[in-house]
Amino acid sequence: MAVIVLLFVSILIFFTMRLLPGDPILLVLTQSQQNAYSEEDIAAIRHQYGLDKSLFVQYLDWINQIFHGDLGKSILERNPVANEIGRRIPITLYIGLLAFIVGFIIGIPLGIICAVRRGTWIDTL
Repeated sequence: MAVIVLLFVSILIFFTMRLLPGDPILLVLTQSQQNAYSEEDIAAIRHQYGLDKSLFVQYLDWINQIFHGDLGKSILERNPVANEIGRRIPITLYIGLLAFIVGFIIGIPLGIICAVRRGTWIDTL
């Protein structure tokens, strides 16, 4: 069941990204770069990234890259996405740990109070 859900989510993500307005190549190129490239150059870049293939083939290529650990390059940073995720994992784990600690500090005492005062108004918190 989980495999079916993951497959459905991956299809949803892929096709949602492809349905967004705008040309992905033109989004990557800055305005000055767009003027410097001819239509043939832009078509060659589309071919290089496989955007001239059918959506089904693009999806299969995308899934293959994900299974091989290639998450692509960040449009803004121009670095591999895996590196960008790796840079942000420590702060994400830190925030998650803080949230767990705060929840633990608040939740355990409230649970004890509600258990001791069973049937009172405080039990319905």
